[in-house]
Amino acid sequence: MLVLNSSAIALESRSDAHGLAQLADLDCPIAVVPDTNGGTRRRHQIAVGVDDTPASSRAAEYAAQESALRGASLLVFHADKYANLIEVVTGGRTGPLTTFGERQHSIAARQAVALRNKYPRLAITSTESNHAAANEALRIAPRFDAIILGRWKDSVLPDRVDATPMSRLAHALGCPLISVN
Repeated sequence: MLVLNSSAIALESRSDAHGLAQLADLDCPIAVVPDTNGGTRRRHQIAVGVDDTPASSRAAEYAAQESALRGASLLVFHADKYANLIEVVTGGRTGPLTTFGERQHSIAARQAVALRNKYPRLAITSTESNHAAANEALRIAPRFDAIILGRWKDSVLPDRVDATPMSRLAHALGCPLISVN
């Protein structure tokens, strides 16, 4: 695991973002630990954000392993700021869009079931959120020892993009943010 202090990640330029994106290609997890994490007490809870990508499945597996090693419970969450849009568009009528919406609403639950089957002694819960992923992470961070997400490069730090929001998220969370490639 590569551990970085959030204050050491300025991300004030595109070249800084590109450098961090190159780090995201590493095969090891990358943890960004905020300065404010020093005196916090352990909560014995870890959260992992999932979507329907292989990277988030790897992140969920890593989160389950870390939770088992630390005797911590695990929250599997899926955040989709457009979650209620399908219901608004369809007026609640069933059809292809509502089937898609139901699938999107069960991402965290499906991942949690898979993890429970593999780690039956681990306390695992799941939740779906209609917030943006960064907003959901900020909302839940005070309750968790760490938040684990899938690969940054494809979802948060695409090439040629200013990564200042990632820097702000890492500073604002108050708990380690771990990216699993």
